[in-house]
Amino acid sequence: MMNVSRSSRDGFVLFSVIWIAGLLAVISTTFAISTRLHVKSQANLTYAYQVEVLADGMVRAIGHQLAQMRPSDTRQVLLPASGQAVSCAVDENIQAVIVLQDQAGLIDLNQTSPAVLTGVLSRLGVAQAEQVSEAIVDFRDQDETRFDGGGEEIGLVAHGPGLKNAAFQSIDEMAQAIPETLADLSELESLFTVYSLQEGIDPSVAPEKLRGLVEVSPSSAAENGRLPTTLSPRKAFAIDVKVKLASGIAFRRVAVITLLRLPERPFAILEWRQSSDVDAERPAVLISGPCATFLGHSLE
Repeated sequence: MMNVSRSSRDGFVLFSVIWIAGLLAVISTTFAISTRLHVKSQANLTYAYQVEVLADGMVRAIGHQLAQMRPSDTRQVLLPASGQAVSCAVDENIQAVIVLQDQAGLIDLNQTSPAVLTGVLSRLGVAQAEQVSEAIVDFRDQDETRFDGGGEEIGLVAHGPGLKNAAFQSIDEMAQAIPETLADLSELESLFTVYSLQEGIDPSVAPEKLRGLVEVSPSSAAENGRLPTTLSPRKAFAIDVKVKLASGIAFRRVAVITLLRLPERPFAILEWRQSSDVDAERPAVLISGPCATFLGHSLE
C-alpha cells in the first residue's frame, strides 16, 4: 500500500511539474509577443510623429517662401498656386504630395452676388443652382427671411437649416447652409473660400473647373452669370501637404495662411488641421529629384 501511495504521489508531482513548465512557456511566449507588439507600436508612433513633423515643416517652409515673394512677382516656378497636386521625393523612403491654392482663384462665399452664384453653380452642373445660391445668401445675410425658391424672400420657413445672419467663417459651414438634397458638397467645397475677399477670381490661379467661368468685363458678369476677372493680391493661400513612408504610414496637414511679409512674422495661420482623408489619391505631376530642389526657391 505504501508503494502504491508513493507512486501516485510521484505521478502527481511529475504532472504538476509538466503543467507548470507548460504554463511558464505560455507566459514566456505571451510576454515575448507582447514585447514585440509594444516595440512595434512604439516604432509606429515614432514614425507617425516623424511624418507629422515633416509635413508641418514643409507647410511652414512653403509659407516662408511665399512671404519672400513680391506681390507683383508673376514668374513661373515649379510649384503652381492653382490647386494642382505636385509629387516629390523627400528621400528614397519618403514621398510627399503638395497642393498650393491661391485663395484668389476660388469663389468667395461672402462676396459673390446671388446672380453670379446662380450662374456659376448652373455651369458647374448643379441642377438646383438657384436654390443653392439662395441658401448661401440666406445664411450670410442679416435678415430673418428666407428665399422661397423662386428669387423672392418670404417669412422664415419651418424646414431647412437655420440662418446664421452673418458671414461664413469657414467652408465647413456650407453643410449648415445647404441641405443635402440640393447639392453634393463634396463636389463644390474645393471651389469655394472665405479668404479671397473679392467677388471675382484670378483665372491664372484658378482650378481648371473655374477658368472658363470668368467674364472679362466686371459690369456684365452678373448679367451673364459669370465670375468677374480680378487680380490676385497674393495674400491668402491654402497649403495641403501629405507625407507618406514606404511602410504606408502617412500624415496630411491642411493649412490656410495669410502673408504678413514682416521680418519677425512672415505669415499668420488662419486654419491648421489634420486631414482625415489621408488615403485620398489625387492626380499629381511628378517632380524629379528631391522636394528640396523647389522648396528652396520662390514659390507661386
